[in-house]
Amino acid sequence: MSRVYVLSLQTQLEEAVAGERKNLSGNVTVPEQLFQEKNQQALEANFPGVFAFIGFHPAVDKNVTSYLQSGSLSSDSGSNILVLFTLDTHATSPVSLNARSFQRWINLDTSVQPSYTLIRSMFKDPTVLTFPGAVFFEHFIQSQNPVYVPLPDISSEDAVRQHMRKVFALAEKVYLLSHKKNKSFLDRFAQALLAEKISYERGGDISAREWFVKALRFLNERRGDIVSIVQLFKP
Repeated sequence: MSRVYVLSLQTQLEEAVAGERKNLSGNVTVPEQLFQEKNQQALEANFPGVFAFIGFHPAVDKNVTSYLQSGSLSSDSGSNILVLFTLDTHATSPVSLNARSFQRWINLDTSVQPSYTLIRSMFKDPTVLTFPGAVFFEHFIQSQNPVYVPLPDISSEDAVRQHMRKVFALAEKVYLLSHKKNKSFLDRFAQALLAEKISYERGGDISAREWFVKALRFLNERRGDIVSIVQLFKP
């Protein structure tokens, strides 16, 4: 029987840097250290592919919450997309996703929901974003224009799953073609979404490094984390 666990992005980044820089001991104490120029090569080398960050409210977007807890996200997103989302507790070691997950943030107003706030920070006013949805990045370090894809139908957990599978499959196809031809993923992904008549918004030119540092600090102050799913198999 398999159980779904999540692990902090910061922990994964620390392990990536430690693996490349043998003289690094212990945990990195502040997010800024992770994204120093000397660590950039290790970060990019250990995380090939692209990144997606899902913004959702655990109470308002219950079908998205159920989808994340169901365990199919890893297989839905494939091996070339690292999918991130917020958790209401630190996850420096693997934490199980279960019925109690996200409870501390259940009653937060949508205007202060951490994941909504983090996504809004990527877009300049007066852009109006429809939540829930997923924003796609191409790099940890470089400035970029992220692509935000709202979820048009969250009437059921399966509706969420089917739409995310469609978007992830398109993103993976575009990534593989872009990677092969050494072209920009985000520009081609936006074009592919347009061709498939999938709505999206394009963010302004932002520094991924700056966004990640601010996001990690923002969540740390709220005893939360940015996490991704890992699979641990239990008998």
